[in-house]
Amino acid sequence: MDRLETREASIFAVVTRVKVKPGKLDECAALFRATNASLIELEHDWVNALFLADRANSVATIVAIWRSVDSYNSFIRGNRFSEVMQQVGRYFDGEPETSVNEVLVDMSWPAGAGASNIAIGPE
Repeated sequence: MDRLETREASIFAVVTRVKVKPGKLDECAALFRATNASLIELEHDWVNALFLADRANSVATIVAIWRSVDSYNSFIRGNRFSEVMQQVGRYFDGEPETSVNEVLVDMSWPAGAGASNIAIGPE
């Protein structure tokens, strides 16, 4: 247990769930992949994102990790975000539901490390 790392600073997970039109999850994910890098490249408080697919229910869940809620709020008010959301929105079959969550435990397993090297805590 002496290899576990605890991190103190708060980070936040922005979780967005949306029903996607049948058969369109892969196209929606491809557009997300194609547009996200240029969208967040100047966002210093953005950490990472996951695009998750619940294929059985045709639901996409996007989990974006941010260091600052204020930075996220500023980001979503920007023109570029609105433009990309209009593009991605053509795959939606309902309104997205978004929540902002404080990360209380962050466990990561560094590449090539065993379980004894798991890092725990917000960064």
